[in-house]
Amino acid sequence: MSDIRAICFDAFGTLVEITDKRQPFRALLRGGVKGITVEEVLTKPLSLREVAAGVSHELGEGDLAKLETDLQAECASIRLRPGIAEIWQNLRKRGLRIGVCSNLALPYGSPLLATLPDTPDAAILSCEVGLAKPDPAIFRLVCDRLELQPAEILFVGDTPSADVDGPRAIGMPAILIADFEAYLDRQVYAVGDLPEDIVALIEAAVEAAESEDHEDGAAVEAELARAFAAPEASYRPLTADEVIGRNSQQAPSDSPAMPATFIRGSGLGRLVSLEEGEALLAKITVDDDSTDWAASELLSATDLAERLQVPLATLDTWRDANRAIAFRNDDGEYIYPVRQFDGSEPVEGLDRVVAFFTSPDEVWEWLVTPHKYTNDEAPIDRLRSKHTDEVVRAAEGENDFH
Repeated sequence: MSDIRAICFDAFGTLVEITDKRQPFRALLRGGVKGITVEEVLTKPLSLREVAAGVSHELGEGDLAKLETDLQAECASIRLRPGIAEIWQNLRKRGLRIGVCSNLALPYGSPLLATLPDTPDAAILSCEVGLAKPDPAIFRLVCDRLELQPAEILFVGDTPSADVDGPRAIGMPAILIADFEAYLDRQVYAVGDLPEDIVALIEAAVEAAESEDHEDGAAVEAELARAFAAPEASYRPLTADEVIGRNSQQAPSDSPAMPATFIRGSGLGRLVSLEEGEALLAKITVDDDSTDWAASELLSATDLAERLQVPLATLDTWRDANRAIAFRNDDGEYIYPVRQFDGSEPVEGLDRVVAFFTSPDEVWEWLVTPHKYTNDEAPIDRLRSKHTDEVVRAAEGENDFH
């Protein structure tokens, strides 16, 4: 890695956190509203009332006032995350430039900047620049504002697609804040005793994180970089959950959308017989629970209530409180994945995870798919083993928008 001359941070979930999460923008954009897109909320200087005026469902003055109160409460509760002030001060002592690049709606910008230890050398906010991560253009703007080359800037964030894949696509080294903090915990033993050469520690953390990648990680990253730079590379509009969801640290309902890319291969290669092709395919085929829509036994409400020895009304209560996930079958009846229950009750923390998604199908698919940030296990299994905070943080990171 070439010498790092600047660190650019994501904001919410990395530098700061919202301690009183209300998610007013997510409430406005929930349910696939028409008339205004999440991309507009994220990349235009729109107030809450301007967004409310642009959505298809009508809001009374009382409802709008409640949303504005929620927004004010969120902005007032923005705090630096533990340890960030010390890291920031160490970077300043070393003479490094500091940038902030965040996907956020307009009202969060000023409170965010007021919370930081001092004024960053560059602040690139999506609502002001008309661009959102992981669009490569916003990372090029980071370089322009910091007056450095991509390789001279380290990007640190909490969302893999937006904060790692995005900057790496233009040759900017990147690391997740969780990886760095975990590495720091292993290397620094006295509280607040950060090393003078924190840059060396950061670079070591990046190398440690990269060493855990798959063998073909570098090749894939290089191919993505070529594809992102290609003229035909395109980007899909962001969805509501991306703008207002995750960690009220970045919040709407869908996570920031990855660019749609066209990957160029090297050609067809040699022709093989059907038999040889089947043999080659068998060598690389593995079982993947995530390809199973349910990845669990499904039971009707009646059968589940009987198995759990609870009244049907209890299932309804759990479902309405987001403590249990249920799908509608073709007959309109509720069916429940059994995997979400531990003993005679839903696993603890399920309601906290559901809050970051917009549909039962979406949240269940996420829960049954192994993730790096849930110990390479399915999040539902980590919930079952009582790693609730870990799974909630991963869910927040999946749907960040600030």
